Order: sequence, then structure tokens, then C-alpha cells
Amino acid sequence: MADEAKDSSGWLKEIGNDLRTQFRERLSSPLIGSFAISWLIWNYRLLAVLFSNLSVVERFKYIDTVLYPTPWSTWISKLIGPLACALAYIFIYPYPAKAINGFWLRRENERKKQRDEIEGAALLTKEEVAQ
Repeated sequence: MADEAKDSSGWLKEIGNDLRTQFRERLSSPLIGSFAISWLIWNYRLLAVLFSNLSVVERFKYIDTVLYPTPWSTWISKLIGPLACALAYIFIYPYPAKAINGFWLRRENERKKQRDEIEGAALLTKEEVAQ
């Protein structure tokens, strides 16, 4: 009987580890991670209502009448808006990020050259290194 308990606990532990691994992989996906963050931003008021001191009935009434009074507002806030933001983050954000990163790296290179000049350190050429 004790062996069966050990076997089932090992099996359950393995399933738990597999589920954690799957969850981590899904969250590390650019689409899922950016969608989850975007969804939280788009629906912060819903989270505030869910964690408020209102009764359950009052929460549902507030959500249905104030936060999402029409089916269209529900679709916009819960799917379309967060998905659009996530896709913009994935497909549009890299272009300005690349430009800004390139600008920063060029300025950093200039700063290093200036520091070397001020300190009087001369950079060796390839020929000097080979000698």
C-alpha cells in the first residue's frame, strides 16, 4: 500500500513539473506574454472590481452595467484591444527599438573614443598588434 502511495505521489509530482514547464514556455512566448500584460492593462478596472469589497451580486452588476455595458465593449476590452497592442508590440516596437539602440551604441562608442583620447591611450592598429 505504501508503494502505491509513493508511485502516485511521484506520478503527481511529474505531472506538476510538466504543467509548470508548459506554463513557463507559454508565458515566455512573445505573443502570450505581451497579450497577458496588455490584457491586464486594458482590464485593470475589472481587476479592481473583482478584488473590491462589493458583494458578488454588486460586482456582477457593476461589471455588466458600467465596465462592459454592450457586447462590443466586452470584445474590445477583453480581446481586440489587448490583441492589437500585443501585435503592435511584437511587429512595430522592434523598429524604433533598433533605431534607438543603434543611436545609443554609436554615442557609447564616441564616449569611449573620447575617453581614450583624453586619457592619452593610443589604440593599437592591427599591424602594431601583429609585431
